[in-house]
Amino acid sequence: MLQPWLDSKGLGDNTQVLVYFAVAKLGDKPTDGKTDVNPEGLTAASGRHADAVAARLAAGGLSCKVLNRPEYTKAMLEKLVWISAFMLVGAKHKATVGEVESQYKQEASDLIKELAAAGAAALGVQLDCGVVER
Repeated sequence: MLQPWLDSKGLGDNTQVLVYFAVAKLGDKPTDGKTDVNPEGLTAASGRHADAVAARLAAGGLSCKVLNRPEYTKAMLEKLVWISAFMLVGAKHKATVGEVESQYKQEASDLIKELAAAGAAALGVQLDCGVVER
């Protein structure tokens, strides 16, 4: 994770954003990262300018939660764990994210649990229930 490096450069308290939206192609409107489990959206910001980031995203029709640093750290770990698990399982099976979700879900879930436990221990945080589902 970047936090130790940011801290070493005096940037540890900078504004950070976990982006959960996508743009399919140039000119398309972004698709917000809302899910059945998190209909309020998963994009989150923390730091001095977090409110301004959230306001700008809201003006564009996108959700963004403003989190304190400990809650942001947990959200950051969850995003890192999810992308790592899905990319690793996808690479192993030469599968897309959608194929991992539909064909290798248990393998990805097991890896998410393992990575989440290790990451939480390393960062000294307790992740909320539902990590796999989110």
